[in-house]
Amino acid sequence: MQLKITDFCSHWPKLALMLAPIITVILFLSRNDIGSYTWFFWLHIPILMLHQIEEYIFPGGFTEFANEITGEKISFTDTKTFYVNVVLGWGVFTLAAIVGMNLIWLPVALLIFMGGNAAGHVGGTILLRKYAPGFFVSLLINIPFSFFIIFTLLNTGLLSLFDLSLSIGTAVVLVFIMFLFLLKT
Repeated sequence: MQLKITDFCSHWPKLALMLAPIITVILFLSRNDIGSYTWFFWLHIPILMLHQIEEYIFPGGFTEFANEITGEKISFTDTKTFYVNVVLGWGVFTLAAIVGMNLIWLPVALLIFMGGNAAGHVGGTILLRKYAPGFFVSLLINIPFSFFIIFTLLNTGLLSLFDLSLSIGTAVVLVFIMFLFLLKT
């Protein structure tokens, strides 16, 4: 039997469930060996996974929820959510952690992206008066984490206004790419 990528597409959240605590433990054990801000960029990966676990496992239902509210224009399928969450999400977040402070605009762009995504979950829950999977991690972790890191980097002078502008532009481009990918074809 030959496995195809589509066989994995509906099971990737289980991998997040396994990887998030392992990555978190490794990060806490190595926190003295990694620069503090770079460490936070690495920590953003298991935080992303925790958000995805709420969306797709506990309690899950994000795909159905998103398809219900987006109607005919956007399509969330197992394959598309795999590519958005794993290939783009885990891939770009890992790249951002690797480049860290050397290209600070990239990890900050992802903090902005996740802060905006989280605000969408919280705002969607409030406006629709219906739970949006991902709401609790968004409210309790993603939004505070994103704002704390960005404001700390700004206040310490490690993030310039130019880099912040570049980060905002990059975050907008990432949102655009994600929605283009999700559009029904």
